[in-house]
Amino acid sequence: MGNKTNVIEAAITEKPVIIQCKADPKEPDADWENVSPRVELFASRVKGRVTLFLGSAISSFKPAKLPMWNRFIELLWTSLLNKATSTMQEREGLTQAFMSYFSIALEKVPNYLVTEIIARRLGKQYLDLLGAFSAQKADGRWAVNHVHEWAANCLVDGSVAAILTTNFDDYLEKALEQINAPYYQITGNPHIDGPEILQRLATTSETQRLVLIVNGGKAFAFVRSLMPQLGRGRMTFLFKLHGSCYESASCIDTRLQRAQGLPSHLTDILDTLLQRSVWFVAGFSGSDMNDNLDYLRLISNKEHARVVWLSYSASRMEDALRRLLKTMDRSPGSAQGLALLLGGFAGDRTTPKDDFPLFNKSVEKWANNLGTEWCKLVVIDLMVLLQARIKEPADPALLKKLNNSSEEPRQDWNEILQDMDLRDQESQVFIAKLCRESSELLKQVLELAESDAQGDCTHLCGRMNSMLTDINEQHVVLQRATEIDSNGPHAQSWVLSCLGGLILLCCGQNEAAQRALDISSSTAWIVGDFETHVLIRDSVPILIPAGPPGPSDKNTGDLVQAEKPSTYVAFNSELDNVNSKMNRFGIPPGHYTRALLNRSILFTDGLTVSPNILTNSSVFVSEILFPNDRQEYNNHILQHVYPLLPQSLRGHPEKLQTYIAKRQGNYIREPINEQHIKILDEYFEKAPNSDRVIYYDEERISEKYGTCIRKLVDPTHANLTIEHLVRMWRSVEKDSWWNLTQETREERVTVARDSAQRLVEIIHEFVQCLPKVVYRSTLYRFADLFDEASDPDSYLKAIPNVTSETASTLEFLRKEIINKPWVYGPFCKELFDVPYKTNIVFDLASRSETGTFVFLEPDALSSWEFMAALSNDDTRPVYFKTSGDFDDDVYAKCSSLLLSQAADSVIVENRKRLAPIREKLASGSDLSKQDKMLVGSVMGKFTQSSLQLETSKAEKLAILTDEQRTCAKTLLNQCTFLVRSGPPLDRMYQESKLSVPGVVSLRRK
Repeated sequence: MGNKTNVIEAAITEKPVIIQCKADPKEPDADWENVSPRVELFASRVKGRVTLFLGSAISSFKPAKLPMWNRFIELLWTSLLNKATSTMQEREGLTQAFMSYFSIALEKVPNYLVTEIIARRLGKQYLDLLGAFSAQKADGRWAVNHVHEWAANCLVDGSVAAILTTNFDDYLEKALEQINAPYYQITGNPHIDGPEILQRLATTSETQRLVLIVNGGKAFAFVRSLMPQLGRGRMTFLFKLHGSCYESASCIDTRLQRAQGLPSHLTDILDTLLQRSVWFVAGFSGSDMNDNLDYLRLISNKEHARVVWLSYSASRMEDALRRLLKTMDRSPGSAQGLALLLGGFAGDRTTPKDDFPLFNKSVEKWANNLGTEWCKLVVIDLMVLLQARIKEPADPALLKKLNNSSEEPRQDWNEILQDMDLRDQESQVFIAKLCRESSELLKQVLELAESDAQGDCTHLCGRMNSMLTDINEQHVVLQRATEIDSNGPHAQSWVLSCLGGLILLCCGQNEAAQRALDISSSTAWIVGDFETHVLIRDSVPILIPAGPPGPSDKNTGDLVQAEKPSTYVAFNSELDNVNSKMNRFGIPPGHYTRALLNRSILFTDGLTVSPNILTNSSVFVSEILFPNDRQEYNNHILQHVYPLLPQSLRGHPEKLQTYIAKRQGNYIREPINEQHIKILDEYFEKAPNSDRVIYYDEERISEKYGTCIRKLVDPTHANLTIEHLVRMWRSVEKDSWWNLTQETREERVTVARDSAQRLVEIIHEFVQCLPKVVYRSTLYRFADLFDEASDPDSYLKAIPNVTSETASTLEFLRKEIINKPWVYGPFCKELFDVPYKTNIVFDLASRSETGTFVFLEPDALSSWEFMAALSNDDTRPVYFKTSGDFDDDVYAKCSSLLLSQAADSVIVENRKRLAPIREKLASGSDLSKQDKMLVGSVMGKFTQSSLQLETSKAEKLAILTDEQRTCAKTLLNQCTFLVRSGPPLDRMYQESKLSVPGVVSLRRK
C-alpha cells in the first residue's frame, strides 16, 4: 500500500502503537492477520484514500480525560437532582431514593432519550451544557492526548483524506493548533472562505496540507464544492458531524434532532466519503444508528462502501453494529462491505470510577444556572420517562415531594409551575393549562360506562365544544409565534391537534377527528418527534376503523384507471440526478424526491422520468422504487412513471439495460442494483405499461444541447448570458444582503459579473474544440463538478484529434475554474444543467399540438424563460402559460416534508378529490376561485396553516368500543404540553415549500 493506505496498518504495527488488536473465538476472523488482506483490497479500489471516523472514546484517554457518554448522563442527572432537592427537607434521604431508582432505570433506557426529554423541557438552554466539553489545559498546554495528536498529524501529512467525528469537544482542533498545523475553520460564507483558503493554500506542500474544519450546515454546504479534491489536492478535512461545543447551535444531540435524517449537504459528503475512501471507524460504538441503521448512509452505500470497524469487544456490541454485520458484505475476498477488527486504542483511559472535577464543575454550574424549579421539572420529566420505559413505578411519595403537594405532579401544569415566575413563558402557560383541562375532561369521558354515554351529556358536550374553540384559537397563537422566526410548526403544536382529534372522536365526528389526528401525526414528524408520529399514525386505524369498501373504492391502489395512458403527463425540472441531492434547503434527498412525486400524483396523470434517473439515481431507484433494497417495487409510485427513452430502444426487450450498456465511457455511474433494473425492464415490457414509454430522438436532442451551449457563450449572446448569471447570483444572495453596506454589495456584484464573464470566455474556448454533439458529462468533467476529481484525459477524449498545444491551453483555462469552485461551480451548473433540463421539454413542446407540462418552482421560472427566449430563434418557438395565479393564495405552497411522508392511501384519496382540477390543468383552463378553494381544502393538511380544526358543535357522545377506549387512553397519556424554559432547538434544515399545483404549460406560438 502507499503511504495514505498505510495509516491503518501503521497505527497497528509501527511504534508507538496507536491501536492494539486482539483475538476472540466469538469472531475468529476479526483479528489483524485476517483483516489485513481485505484492508489492502479495499484501499486498492479507492486510490489509497482513508477516512477516519472517530467517536467519543478517543477523548477518554488521559490527559484529556473526558467521561464516556454513560458517565456523562450520570453526572447530568446527578447535578439536576442535587439542585432540585437543594431546598427540601430530608434532602439526603430523598436524593438517595431518587439515585437508587435512576441507577436501575437508566441502565434500561437509551442515553439519547434522556437528553431528548431534557432538551424538550429546556430548549436551547440544554445546549449550554455542551460547553462542558471545551478543551482544558494542563501544565500550560492543551490537554490533548496521543490519539488526538496522531489524528491531527494524519490530517496534516495527508495520511488520511478526512476525519469524521461525532464528538462535541474541540480537542482535535486544539491538537492541530498545538502542532502548528495550517488550518482554517469554514464559515460557510464564500466571500470570506474563498480568499482565506486561497491565501493559506499558497503556504502548503505535499507534506503539509491545509486542514479545513467543517462545522454546521452552512459550512458543509460550502465544502460540498471542494469534495472533488478529496485525497488529491493540498487540503484535508475535519468534519464535525454533530457540531462543536464552541458553537452550541450546531450540536446534534437528541433523537428529536436526528429523527428526520441528516441534511442533504451532509449526506452528500457522507456518500462521497463512503464511495471514494476506506472508512476506519474507531472509538465509536454505533449507538447513533440504533434507531436508523442508515443514519450514516452505510446502508444506502452498502454496495460500494468499504468499512473497517474497530470494536473493543465481540460480546458487547451495540444493536446497530450487530445488524450492520448481518447486512453488509463480510466475505474475505470482497472488495466492498464491512470488515470487523477487534481491539482498541492503546493508552491510559478513564474508568467508570474516575472523577472528573473540571467537567463535573461545569455541569453543576449549568444546573445551578437553571434554578431549583426548572431542575425539579426536568427530574419529573425523567421520572415519567423512566416509569413508562421500564414499567416499574417509582415511589409516589418522591414525586409528591417534588411537587410540594399531596398529588403526583402532571408534566404540563403542576404546583411547581403554579408558583414560578413565568413571565418569559407567558404564551405557553394558557396552552399548558388548556391541555391539562382537556386531558382531564377526556379521561372523564373515556371512563364513562356505555349507558352513561347514551344518557344526557349536554354539559360534557358543551365543555368539549368550548375546548375545541380554545384549541383552535391557540393553534393560531402558536402559528403566529413560530412564523416570525422559522415559518414552521411549533414543536408541541401536535399536542393541540391530537387533543382536538380525541375530543372530536368522543363526539362522534370521525371524519374531522381523523383529519385532526393526521395533522397531529404529520406535525409530530416534521418537528422531529418520531415516536409520537408513529404512535398516532398506528392509533388512527384503531380509533377510526375503515368501513367496508364501496363500489368506487375498488383498486384504490391504482392511480390511473383509464385503459390508455393519459396525455396529461408532466416533466419536473427538479428531478435530475445531478442535483437531486443538493437542494438549497438541505432536506434529505429521499424526502424531497418523494414530495415531488406525491405532488405529481395529486395534480397530473403521470410523470416523465428520464433514463439517467431510472438507471442512474440511487435515490430514485434504491430509496423510492425499491426501498430497503427490496426486490418488490413500489407500485404506488411506479404506476405513475412514464419512462423517457431514446428512439433507438423502441422494440428492444431490455431497454434500460441496453441504455446502461451504451452509455458514454466517461459517464459517471451511481451504484444501482442490477436486479432492480431488470425488474423495471420486465415491468415496462408488459402491456399496458409498455404504452407509457415516451421516445425521443437522442441524436437530435444531443445536437440541440450542443447548439444551445454554444449559443449561450458565443459573442452574440454572451452579454445576455452574463447578465442572466448575475441575476441568478443576486437571487441566491439576497437573503444575506440586508446587513451589507451599499459599497460591499456593489463590490460583490462586480466580482460576480467579472467571474461570469471570465467563465463564459473559458467555456466558449472549450466548446469550440468539441464536436457537434455535446454531452453534459464532458462539460462536468472539464469543470470538475463530479464528486470524483477529473483527470485531463477524461474530457480530452471528447475532442477529436486534440493537439498537445490545445490540451495545454485547455488545462490552463480549466485550472482557473477548479481553483475557485465556490465561485464558478454555481455558474457552471446553471450553464450546463438548465439547457439539459429544458432541451427535450422545449423540443416536445415545439412539436405538440396541445401542450407540454412541467412542474416549475418560482425561483426556476426565470432560468426557463431565459432559455425559452434563447431557443425562440428556432423554427418552432414556445411560450409559457400558467394555469391560475396562486401567488397571493394561502395555499400557494405546501410543506415538502409533510407531503413526503403522506401515506399512499392519503395521496390516493386526495387525488380523487382533485380530479376536476387535473381536468382543467390538462386543458389549459384557468382555475376559478372555487377551484382554488378545493385545492386549498385538499392541500391544507400539507401546509403549516392547516392546524385549525373544522368542526360542528357536538350534541352527543359517541359509543366507543373497549379497544378504542384503551387506544385513546394510551394516546392521551402522550399528549403533554411542556412549558419550555428556552427557545426550541434549531431544526437541522430549513423547511422547503412546493408550489401547488405548480404546473406550467408550454405551448407553441
